[in-house]
Amino acid sequence: MERLPEEIAKRYENKDGLANRRAIIKHFRQLDESHLKPIKGNFNVTERALRRLKTYENYIGHRMYGLELCLWLDGKISDIINNPKNW
Repeated sequence: MERLPEEIAKRYENKDGLANRRAIIKHFRQLDESHLKPIKGNFNVTERALRRLKTYENYIGHRMYGLELCLWLDGKISDIINNPKNW
């Protein structure tokens, strides 16, 4: 299964609009391994990133799709994992 944001976006580029977005989010959820090493023992990194995505999109006033969505989610997941406050 693809792990790089560019590969994920390319895999679903044949889908338009909401179908593209749903497929990408589903893919990120399937890749999630935070249950193996839960942060502070109790939260899912991908779900936290998706909640932050909704907040951010409401702030900017539009939805992300394709590569933009993949890069944003990948970056936010990395930010959450690498933030020392979460450990």
